Amino acid sequence: MSRRVVILVAIVSALSMVSGAAATRVLITSKDIENGTIRPIDLSPAAKKTMRGKQGIQGIRGKQGPIGPRGLQGNQGLPGFTDVLPNDNVGAISPNSAGTVSAVCSSGYKAVGGGFEASDPNLSVYSSKPSASGFGWDVSARNSGSSSVSLWAYVLCAA
Repeated sequence: MSRRVVILVAIVSALSMVSGAAATRVLITSKDIENGTIRPIDLSPAAKKTMRGKQGIQGIRGKQGPIGPRGLQGNQGLPGFTDVLPNDNVGAISPNSAGTVSAVCSSGYKAVGGGFEASDPNLSVYSSKPSASGFGWDVSARNSGSSSVSLWAYVLCAA
């Protein structure tokens, strides 16, 4: 036999084995498989994916678990106020003029808030703020009426 014939026979044999294996894969059907013989490891990932069903309904809520251990203590917070005191002051704003009334904190206390009370409709408050020193509260207003009007200033002080 010539060398060409041997090579040709080898190629034909190889092709027939490959095509036979491919044909075998195509020819196996579910009738050929015995129940219970295929395991999940025998399936491809794509086959496993197609076998998943729809998600079921949510189950009932379980019992509450036991109380967990106590947590670690947190860092110490910023120092707070040791004492808070209110203070107030009343002043009169002359007719057709503007004025400022101040409420001052006691010695050792600093203003942390404030406000005012003005019940006359002729009085227009245009400023309510901490004093420049930080130890009081200033309220400024304009009286558009023809008589003096009272203006109360309040301050909340803390040490």
